[in-house]
Amino acid sequence: MKIEFFEQIGEVVFVKYKRSKNMRILLKANQRIKVTLPYRTNYQSAIDFVHQKKNWILHHQSKLNNDTTKNQLFRTDSDYATREHRLIVRAKKRQSIQISVEKGQIAINYPETIEVENKQVQQAIRKGITEALRIEARKYLPPRTLQLAKKHGLSFGKIFVKNVKTRWGSCSSVNNINLNIHLMRLPDRLIDYVILHELAHTVEKNHSASFWAFLETLCTNARQLDHELKQHHITY
Repeated sequence: MKIEFFEQIGEVVFVKYKRSKNMRILLKANQRIKVTLPYRTNYQSAIDFVHQKKNWILHHQSKLNNDTTKNQLFRTDSDYATREHRLIVRAKKRQSIQISVEKGQIAINYPETIEVENKQVQQAIRKGITEALRIEARKYLPPRTLQLAKKHGLSFGKIFVKNVKTRWGSCSSVNNINLNIHLMRLPDRLIDYVILHELAHTVEKNHSASFWAFLETLCTNARQLDHELKQHHITY
């Protein structure tokens, strides 16, 4: 087995199987991509194959991840992960539900006297996922905003990372930028688009033609990315 990181796509796991006759790309919502390949095929060929299929992967990743957690029922065998945390749900001999988010895990321990489908268990799981997203957002979004602002010669006031249900981001009248923790569920290209969108508002306060013209100087495919962003939902 080999794990390789690809920009925009993320981590890809390569696994060799003796019975495999061709290379196959396996996609599942909110999971790492898996590529299976014949046992005698070298890994570099598979890596090149992923590069060739990059646009196809990005397209289908977006479709799969769109709204995947909305009304999703999590179980003990659910293979769900954020960027840096993997969900582990376990029934234990205990009286209450325990939530722990640390060391790359979202650990949910619930009493074995109730079912995992119990409303309180499901709420605890979502609470744990939200906390993991908050941790990751605070770690990633402010530095990335500073990096993009510096790259384009822009400045802003303060930056806030929040859990909100209505907007991916906003820019105040005094150029404070608010970013949603749920951005961490999106591909890097969409995260950058939202950040650049709000940075553009430090110069153009509305969505006039001037705003879009300026945003295009920061992000050449802004309209396309804006359309793609609308296919995603904030709440889950």
